[in-house]
Amino acid sequence: MAVRTPRLMGLLFGCAFPSKFMLAALCFYLVPVELERQGYGSADIGRLQMIYPLMMVLCVPLFASLADRLRQRTLFVVMGGVLAGAGALLAGIGASPAVMAMILLLLGLGQAMSITSQSALVADSARQAPGVSGALVASSASGTSGTSGTSSTPGTSDTPAASSASGAVLGVFRLVERGGAAAGNAAGGILLGAVGFSAATLSIGVLVAAGALGFALSVRPGRRPSGTPPGAPQGTTPDLPLGASLGSPRSTTPGTSPGSPLSTSRASPHSTSPGLSHGSSQIAPPTTTPP
Repeated sequence: MAVRTPRLMGLLFGCAFPSKFMLAALCFYLVPVELERQGYGSADIGRLQMIYPLMMVLCVPLFASLADRLRQRTLFVVMGGVLAGAGALLAGIGASPAVMAMILLLLGLGQAMSITSQSALVADSARQAPGVSGALVASSASGTSGTSGTSSTPGTSDTPAASSASGAVLGVFRLVERGGAAAGNAAGGILLGAVGFSAATLSIGVLVAAGALGFALSVRPGRRPSGTPPGAPQGTTPDLPLGASLGSPRSTTPGTSPGSPLSTSRASPHSTSPGLSHGSSQIAPPTTTPP
């Protein structure tokens, strides 16, 4: 099953679980409880907590577009996790409202950078599941080799086996996320009572940053990071390896697509005589020799 691959395991337990764990523990428990202990009211706490959703609303569309355009979803996931974890390390400075505001700002920025790329990578991994990739190849072959004129849409799971395998992978992803959120609230309460706000926040930041770096190590060079396996229909644009730049596309004749006859030859191999149009039955008028 695709869930057992090192890449997807690293994504689930190195990024998806820690991100929800940190959100629940820090934003929904540690920060409001610590602010209340310092004497701040509910209105003040609510205004400070608004920083996280505000960053998500403003930055998610931007980072989603950049990750898709640059084909660097893996890089955005890793950078987002490291940024969110590094923000939590600011708790070593103190527990003032200004420090908490910076922590929540970097948390929102980091998760906005990684959240859509995480979902895209999981969807790509779902398409690589054994039941999905085989069904897609068979569906594409049957759709293109038939004579009825109907063909299947490339990259879609239009068989029961493909839908079942893809749903299993996505279901595991959602389960891991929900587990991280549930564990975050419980762990936040335990850590706050045991070591205090600053130490608890620091430990959670280290966990999140280490998980993101572990996921980066699980992406071995030379592998196809998130594209579909060879022979399977391409449903999404494959991710480039970490650190790779997007090169310039191969130039083709304007108005033609690569591989078309016009893109390889601009002129017909057969020349025509003046006055005789190619493919036409019109004959040129005879020429006369002057006396």
